Amino acid sequence: MSFITHNYQDLIDHPVEMIAFTKLEFDARGISHKMAITGKHNADIKRLAKDLAIICTHHINFFNGAIPFDEYLFLTLVRTNAYDGLEHKNSSSLICSRKEMPVSGEDDITPEYTRFLVLCLHEYFYACWIKTIKPANFHQLDLNTENYTQQLWIFEGFTSYYDELSLLRTKILTLKQYLTLFAQTITRVQQSKGRQKQSLLESSYDTWTKFYQQDENAPNVIVSYYTKGALLAFVLDINIRQCTNDKVSLNGVLKFAWENYQKFGLEDNTIRRIVNDLVRGDLSDFLNDYLYGVKELPLQKTFAYVGVDCVFNVNKKEVSNSGININTKGEFAQITTVFSGTCAQKSGLYVGDKIVTINHEEVSVETLGRQKKWFSQAK
Repeated sequence: MSFITHNYQDLIDHPVEMIAFTKLEFDARGISHKMAITGKHNADIKRLAKDLAIICTHHINFFNGAIPFDEYLFLTLVRTNAYDGLEHKNSSSLICSRKEMPVSGEDDITPEYTRFLVLCLHEYFYACWIKTIKPANFHQLDLNTENYTQQLWIFEGFTSYYDELSLLRTKILTLKQYLTLFAQTITRVQQSKGRQKQSLLESSYDTWTKFYQQDENAPNVIVSYYTKGALLAFVLDINIRQCTNDKVSLNGVLKFAWENYQKFGLEDNTIRRIVNDLVRGDLSDFLNDYLYGVKELPLQKTFAYVGVDCVFNVNKKEVSNSGININTKGEFAQITTVFSGTCAQKSGLYVGDKIVTINHEEVSVETLGRQKKWFSQAK
C-alpha cells in the first residue's frame, strides 16, 4: 500500500500507527469517522460510537456542514494512567487512561468518561478552529523555531469553553453535570495566584517561555489560557448576548470568522473587530479589563444573566493553609512550591527545603495523614 503527501508539512500532519487495534466506525452527517483503539481495554464500543456520532454531528452542524475533511480518524492509545491529545487536519492523536473508557453495563456517564469525551471533542473542534481558521502568521510556519501568537486565548480558550458546552447542548450531560464541570474550571483559575499577575494576552504570547517551561514559581506568576480563556469566552458570550438582546452570541463570532477568514487567518485584532461589528458597539473597555489586564472576571454578574447563582465558597478554616506544595516520594517531604503572600513565604520557607519534623513529630508518608492540616495544598 502506498501513500502520497503533497509536502513535508502535510506529511507530519498525518500520524501513523502500525499495531493491532480495535476499530469502531460511525457516520456523522454522511461523513465517515473511525476510531482506532490500542492498548488493553474493555471499552463499550457501541456506546462510544453512538456518543461520538452525536457530538461530531453537532460540531459539523455548528459550522453549517462546511467542514474541511472527507473522513476523520481518532487514534486512541489507552494506558494505565495518561491523558493528552494533539490535533491534525483530519485526525487526532489521543492518550487516555483505561478508567476513562465507557464500560458495558454502565449507563450513567461517569466523570472519567466525560473527561475522555471532552478530549475527543476538544481535538475534533480543532479541525476547523486552528487547523483551518488560525492566526495569520501560522499560515507560513517556520518549523525551525517557535512560532508566537497572542491568540491562544481565542483558539485554546474558546475551544475549552465549547468542548464541555457541546456536551450540554447534545444532552450527553445534564445541566447539573455541566455546571459541576464549569465550577471546577472556575476553582482552578481562582486558586491560581498568577491570574493577578499575568494577563491572558501575555499568557498566550509567553506560552513557549513560561507555560511550557514552568519552574517552581510558575503558580505565582502565570495563568492558563486554557482555563481562564474558557471563562473569558463564557463572559464574552453572555456580554454579546446582553448587548444584542440575545440576537447574537459567541457562536456568531466563530461562524463569521469561519466564513470569512479561512484563506488569510486572524490578525491579533480580528476577533475584536468582529465582536464590535456584531454588537454594533465598542467592547474596548471589556477587553482592556479582562484580556489586556488582570481584573477579576465578573462571573457572578454573568451567571446571574442566565439565572444561575454563582457563590464562591471559602471555608475560613482552610484559608490559613500551609501555602506550599510538597513532594513526599523521597525520604523527606520536600517543598516544591511556595505560594506568594502566604505564611509559608513570610516564614522564610524556600523551594527545596525538606520538612523533617512538625511539632516535634517526624514527617513521613505514614504521619502525613495526621498532619494533613498543615499541608492542605500538598500534592
